[in-house]
Amino acid sequence: MRSAKTVIDGAVDLCDSLLTCDLGRTPSVTVRHNGTVRWPADTLTARWQAEWRGRHPGERSDPKVAVHRLRTGARGQAEIELAQTDWGQVQGVQAGFLALHGDSRGRASFLSALLSGSRAPVPNIATVHGVIETADNMILVNRRSHLVKYYPLTWSCSFEEGMEPGDVAEVGSNAFHRATRRGITEEFGLKADRDGLTVLGLLGDTAAMSVAAVVHCRIPVPAERLYIGPKAAQAPDAWEHTRYALLPACPETLAGLLLGAARPRGDTSPERSDTGRSHEPLSWHPTSRYRLLLTMLFRFGRTRTAAALAQAALLQQRNP
Repeated sequence: MRSAKTVIDGAVDLCDSLLTCDLGRTPSVTVRHNGTVRWPADTLTARWQAEWRGRHPGERSDPKVAVHRLRTGARGQAEIELAQTDWGQVQGVQAGFLALHGDSRGRASFLSALLSGSRAPVPNIATVHGVIETADNMILVNRRSHLVKYYPLTWSCSFEEGMEPGDVAEVGSNAFHRATRRGITEEFGLKADRDGLTVLGLLGDTAAMSVAAVVHCRIPVPAERLYIGPKAAQAPDAWEHTRYALLPACPETLAGLLLGAARPRGDTSPERSDTGRSHEPLSWHPTSRYRLLLTMLFRFGRTRTAAALAQAALLQQRNP
């Protein structure tokens, strides 16, 4: 399997996390918080932010944290420096970049600066992208609402959460754990044990100009109870996803989904895509398939993952 700077669906591997998991390890990512900083493109950032606020005078602008600098050492090791930002500042920057470049290729300069060891030129939102596995070994896949800002109506494995200042009140990699646990509570009304969380990788989301820690989340709840009860219905961010699928955590199922030989079907398991019925192309959140691959390597190891992917590829050739 390819290692450095592997790209799947626009998600860029920032610390060789794919190869690290392939070798049976997990990455080591530490976090430092620098507070308020000046961005290299500070004047342009301020102008874009003012323009955005003028167009959206009533929109909330909650505090967030941004990746200010990324340092990578040995394979699978990284150090992230975070800084304060807010929703409006980042939205102004992204609108400005879109006006300048028109597509994600222009915005890739943001990741290029980080990968070269330079400071990020503009504010962004540091995130966690979680993969939820239930107590009975089912992987949760959600279809995002049409109302969300990023990637509406795409399938996510399983959720995304922007990091906030409270997540980084203490230094260290636990910042990702805090953001993940908060996200699970806010979206699903559930509590996750810290011992059930494992950071699998660090990805750059080119189009959203963000850096995401991929976190595998083993929750002490069976699949049948995920969406049952008042806590799930009353979770403040439950509206962010509208349909879901539960996938058996076995390499053959996940490989078929990853390569397109199977697809999630709302509120049930994946169905084969060679049933004779036409399907619209499956639209993935840009980091979802990378998350699936990292999860397979983490759960099943290199040999079983490679065999399952080879089998799924063969089935896809026989049933295009």
